[in-house]
Amino acid sequence: MKRTTLLPLSVAAGRARVVSLATLLVAGACAGGPGTGGGSAPTLSFAPAAGGALAYLQGDTAVITVDVGGQTMDVTAVSRAVLDVQFEPAPAGVRVSATFRELDASLTNPVAPPQRMTAADVEGPLVFDLDSRGRATVVSTPEVSSAAASLLGPTEMAHSFFPRLPDARPAPGMAWTDTIAYQAEEGPGSVVARTVMTYTVVGDTVVAGRSLLRVDLAGNVTRTLEGATAGMSVLQDMTGTVRGHFLWDVARGVLHSQEAHSELTGVMDVDAAPYPMDMTVRTVSRTGLAGG
Repeated sequence: MKRTTLLPLSVAAGRARVVSLATLLVAGACAGGPGTGGGSAPTLSFAPAAGGALAYLQGDTAVITVDVGGQTMDVTAVSRAVLDVQFEPAPAGVRVSATFRELDASLTNPVAPPQRMTAADVEGPLVFDLDSRGRATVVSTPEVSSAAASLLGPTEMAHSFFPRLPDARPAPGMAWTDTIAYQAEEGPGSVVARTVMTYTVVGDTVVAGRSLLRVDLAGNVTRTLEGATAGMSVLQDMTGTVRGHFLWDVARGVLHSQEAHSELTGVMDVDAAPYPMDMTVRTVSRTGLAGG
C-alpha cells in the first residue's frame, strides 16, 4: 500500500485517525459468527410452513482495541434488533426475508460523539436464498439512510443468521466441517471473509419444556477489509477463532437459538500513518426466537 512521508504521528493524532476509521472497522468486526442457514437435511431440516413467519431477537457486541503508538483505545459497537423473518419456497430451497421491526445500533469511542442507527434508517428487507445445506445467496439488501451505515452488515448477516446443517442423521459425537466464505462491498469498503467451521453434536437438552438438539461449533476465521474513509485508504487483515453452539428445534424444523464468541487479531495499515497499528476484535453474537 502506498505510504506518505508524513512525520510520525503523535498519540493524540493517531487516536483521532483511529476514531475516524471506526465505522470501517465495524463493517468487519463481527466476523466468524455461526455458519449459514438451514436446508433439507434428513432430520435437521429447515422446514417452517411455507408463507410462515418467525420473530427473532438478535444482539451483537464488538470491542475493537487498537494500539496507537504504544497506547490503546477501545471502540465499541453494540446492536440489538427484532427481526420478522418470512419463509417462502425457492428453486434452491427456501427464500428468507428478514425485516427490521426494531433496531438500536451504536458505535462509541473515547474521543467523539456516539453514532446511532434505528429501524427508521433501514428501508426494505434483507432477502437471501438457502440451498439444502444452508449455503446463502444474497438476493437483495435493505437501503440504509443513516450516516452510520457500516453498523449494519447485511451480507455478513445473511451468511451468519442460521447454522449449517449436516447431510446425515445426527447422533451424539457426530461432527461435520463446512467452509463459509463470501465477499461483498458494504459501507465504506470491501470485505473478504472465510471461516472453516466444525460442528459437533452434543445431544438433547430441554429448554422451557421443549426438547432441543445442541450442536457445538468451533472455527478458524480470516478476514480482509479494504476501503477508504475520511480521505484515507485502509487495509485491515485479521485472523482468529470462533466458539459457540446452537440449539435446533427438530420437531418444528427451526433454529431455536445460537451464540458465538470470537477473537480476531491483526494489523490495520493506513496510508496516512507512518506505522501499522495492531488491533484485536472481540465479539459476542446471540440470536434466538422471540418468546422462546
